[in-house]
Amino acid sequence: MTIRAHICAVNLNYILLCGWMFIFSQSCAGKKISVKNEKLDSELIMTSTDVSGNGKADTWRWTQRGQDGNETLLREEIDLNSDQKVDLRKFFENGVLSRITMDLDFDGKNDLTEFYENGALSRMEISHNFSGKIDTWRYYEKNELLRIERDTNDDGKPDQWIYFAQNRHERTGKDYNFDGIVDLWE
Repeated sequence: MTIRAHICAVNLNYILLCGWMFIFSQSCAGKKISVKNEKLDSELIMTSTDVSGNGKADTWRWTQRGQDGNETLLREEIDLNSDQKVDLRKFFENGVLSRITMDLDFDGKNDLTEFYENGALSRMEISHNFSGKIDTWRYYEKNELLRIERDTNDDGKPDQWIYFAQNRHERTGKDYNFDGIVDLWE
């Protein structure tokens, strides 16, 4: 698979998941949504919601109530395919998104994790073969892709580095003997 095809395949998987989430949320418009709210302790509140309308919770939100009475979102979990397993998790620090994990093929293993700094995407880790083992790392600054590192021999270490400038491919470094040092720049 070429680098371009590889990047497109990942983007397609991500877009398909996001598109499915959009269809999922749109299909629930106008339906009665049941909400169950449980106080787990004096500070932490878990709210479960049946968005699909099948009688089973598929979205869970954890919030913390401050002394001022305001609630701060801590975590949100979503079951996208109604199998009672969480497929998407969002984590928040001080109410600001810090990380998202996704199970793209619904097998119970995280295939994609996004990390955020001050609400902006800073890094993405991907398992392209859906094994749960990370083989691609994408680095961002101000939501702009700077670099992709790939593990092509499944040893857990990058052996290909793809650099970008202004969202355009700039150069690619390849480590053919897998010693961690670039052997060829293209």
